[in-house]
Amino acid sequence: MVITELDKKWARGVRTRAIRTQAGERRAQRCAECGKRASSLAPIDWSAPTAVKWLCVRHKNEVGLSQLQRSLLRNCLIAYWRSELDRACSRPDPGCFRIAPLLKDCKDARKRASKRAAAGLAIARLIKRGLLQRCAHRGRWRLSRAGLTLARRLYPEIRCPTRAQLATDIALVRAMSALVR
Repeated sequence: MVITELDKKWARGVRTRAIRTQAGERRAQRCAECGKRASSLAPIDWSAPTAVKWLCVRHKNEVGLSQLQRSLLRNCLIAYWRSELDRACSRPDPGCFRIAPLLKDCKDARKRASKRAAAGLAIARLIKRGLLQRCAHRGRWRLSRAGLTLARRLYPEIRCPTRAQLATDIALVRAMSALVR
């Protein structure tokens, strides 16, 4: 189904009228997820514009994420937890994330360029939302404080590695670097 600008304008008008009749005025209601004082409306469901849903900032960040943005946040969280290993191995920008390793499996140049462009747009949107920030080196990003709390909430199964795991990983990386030299 294609949604035109005229359809969007109509849906926004319907939603505005629904807000006025629902609340009596344009006053924010409680968050539909947690019950906290909501500060903004959820994105419009184009199929049902009269369904008005208020969300707090925390839940609005979760609702508006695409699958690609969620996977980027997951990879950033993994990189964040590996920052101690990066520091121990003297890597530049510890805890930073790159998209180049994600594109290695794609052999077709057109598909790789398309995936890189989509990832770039997703990263730009995450930066605009304040969930990611740029690192010192070009092409690397890291989680901001808000991004870290959101990623930890979305992926509770990803945990910080223990000291024993880090010690074995550091020893392995140092042994491999000694072999290369």
